[in-house]
Amino acid sequence: MSKKNNLNIILTTQRTYLRAFNLLDLDLLYNLHKNPDVMHYFASGPRTKLQTLNNLKYFIAHQTKYQFSEWAVFEKDSHKFIGRAGPLLWEESKEIEIGYVLNKNFWGLGFATELAKSLISYIFSNLNFKHIIAVTAANNLASRRVLEKSGLKFNKNIILENFPAVQYIIKTP
Repeated sequence: MSKKNNLNIILTTQRTYLRAFNLLDLDLLYNLHKNPDVMHYFASGPRTKLQTLNNLKYFIAHQTKYQFSEWAVFEKDSHKFIGRAGPLLWEESKEIEIGYVLNKNFWGLGFATELAKSLISYIFSNLNFKHIIAVTAANNLASRRVLEKSGLKFNKNIILENFPAVQYIIKTP
């Protein structure tokens, strides 16, 4: 459990708050990334502590460069670490993607949809993008449902890291 302190909360939803990652979050993120159930739909599978440290450094650098990134997500009531969620810029295409990865004990409770909807609203209100994409494994039906409930529409099949995936899109209202 992580105690909420004055750590520059970036975004709040009905039940969560999101803040930028820092290096002290390595164990929180590693506990998420080492879980085979959580990482089942990722080409990398469960990640080592070194891989997680590299992810963490990437999120921190992305935040510094663009003022947005995947952020640490905490439940408001308990201050428990739920997972990670946020927007990332695809360098090549200059598209913005929303993503979320939640601890298994928060699955099926509507947190992913709540986060996705809030991220979409945040991006369209605060960042200058005409559309948002989201990518998930083609066979990740739960994540696809979250994207559809959040207003994204299927755009195309893609291959990401030699893995069959699908891209969803939503355009500015």
